[in-house]
Amino acid sequence: MSEDIKKGLLGIVVDETTISHVVPELSALTYRGYTVQELCDKCDFEEVAYLVLHGELPNKAQLKKFIKEERSERKLSKQILNDIQKMPKNAHPMDVIRTCVSLMALEDKDTKDNSPKANMRKAMRIFAKTPTAVAAYFRSRKGKKIISPDKKLSFSENFFKMMFNKVPDKEIVRAFDISLILYAEHSFNVSTFTARTITSSLSDIHSAITGAIGSVSENIEYPYLSEDTNDNPWQDRFETREDYALSDIFVAHLSNHNDPRITEYAELPASGGDYTGVPYGVANPNVLQAEVSFIDSDIIYDGTRITGSKNYSVLFKR
Repeated sequence: MSEDIKKGLLGIVVDETTISHVVPELSALTYRGYTVQELCDKCDFEEVAYLVLHGELPNKAQLKKFIKEERSERKLSKQILNDIQKMPKNAHPMDVIRTCVSLMALEDKDTKDNSPKANMRKAMRIFAKTPTAVAAYFRSRKGKKIISPDKKLSFSENFFKMMFNKVPDKEIVRAFDISLILYAEHSFNVSTFTARTITSSLSDIHSAITGAIGSVSENIEYPYLSEDTNDNPWQDRFETREDYALSDIFVAHLSNHNDPRITEYAELPASGGDYTGVPYGVANPNVLQAEVSFIDSDIIYDGTRITGSKNYSVLFKR
């Protein structure tokens, strides 16, 4: 009798989640049953944060209470701010945030209370204070004065203010809001798996989040070496191919909003007509290459643009 021995967690069901789900029929990711596209179009980040935490979108009264609570918890103690200023200027940002969350645990009155209500209060504090810690370290390492959070500003506006001492145009704030929505739920990646493992030992939420951040602190970037045998694999692909088609979702989003970036990012189909994407999520779409839009060859071959020059980077983000 042979025994089927699997490596790691292959084939093992470790847990179930109702927070997110991939729906192949819609080519969409859902949060609590809502498609991400729908949430990006109709919701602010605070509404999606409430949805992820509570399982439903808030009504006006619930959202008002949620926003008021988040804004009231943004400030860091003088002790933590002092600790941030003493941290090495060349420290990895993820290591700094991991340490800050751990420091928050030392001051939180609910640290050892693992009841659902206490965990929700602690989650809100971590949610509100983490951007303050990120901005504080960003400015401290540059020798600039740390800017206190502003209760009058939204989550995204406040982050920009603490980072750069100004709030950008509404379009940029909205783009950042959408980015936060897209990153709001991580399902079962390494960080959330780590957090679940830690909480299963009945440890506190600060320990779980500290461990989760630590598990991905080295995944945030990969420094490719200069040798050709160890360069970025996308570089080789772009040097030998140009047939990287855009998805229909990407093209539709830019086109429907009259977004000028599409002329910089995409080429018109060889057969003529408007910008056209390939059906997203379809393995072998029944379309001709001449009928779809590909990534603009200037992006592939212009070294300043593929690496993200300042001007092009701003253009793309907007």
